[in-house]
Amino acid sequence: MSTPSQADDVRAAAVKRLVSDLEQNFRDAVQRSMRFALDGSVASLAIVDHYLEQAREETRAPILALLAAGAGAYFGELVRRHLGAQWIGDGSDPRHLRLLLDPEFAYFSPADLAFAAILGDEPDPDDPRAPAGLPLDTAFHLRSTATPPPNPRRVDDPADPPPDPPEADASAAAIPAIPANTPTDLSDDASWIAARLGELSPVPADQFYSLTTRYETLELILQLLASRRAQAGYEPYTYTINDYLHAFS
Repeated sequence: MSTPSQADDVRAAAVKRLVSDLEQNFRDAVQRSMRFALDGSVASLAIVDHYLEQAREETRAPILALLAAGAGAYFGELVRRHLGAQWIGDGSDPRHLRLLLDPEFAYFSPADLAFAAILGDEPDPDDPRAPAGLPLDTAFHLRSTATPPPNPRRVDDPADPPPDPPEADASAAAIPAIPANTPTDLSDDASWIAARLGELSPVPADQFYSLTTRYETLELILQLLASRRAQAGYEPYTYTINDYLHAFS
């Protein structure tokens, strides 16, 4: 009889194998169709979005599900490599896969995000193109409770010199500044982020569901949350699967 630890290892190996197979099959399909080798870069998402748009008139649910599973695996692996994340799932159903972010408490369903990118919309439940089972989950899920993050508050040593200001980052210009009067209490990240994103200019409808926009949004969410933590005096923290499992329980 296997121990709980051994069962977890078997499940993790199955998840890794499923993601790897889905991603490689998707890379091969794009290579055959577009004569382009996906390299895992953020820029390659533009090619992925173009490839998915070509299937927008597809109505066969099994074909859409397979395409979304592959694109979701590619997108999820890209996020994992560039932003830091871990996969969790049952190792058999791509729609059961979730990507758990490391820098902040945030998770999502890559396959469902890819499905919406294919359709350029979220289908109604009775839409024949919609996948069977649970409704599409196309949200970035954040902390929605008043529980503070697990990282301890910073204790500054008065004898320490002030830190050097961070070097200018070309991408920083795209990050909206947090107003001085914005509350920095760490309750309910979900509502706080929704308010911050609501202050930005609307994204055109034809771009909203693209994986490129999804990645940019996720990157912005992490940057905003990191700024919020720093203003409230919290050190950076790397979330683990155990942190998520504790939150889910």
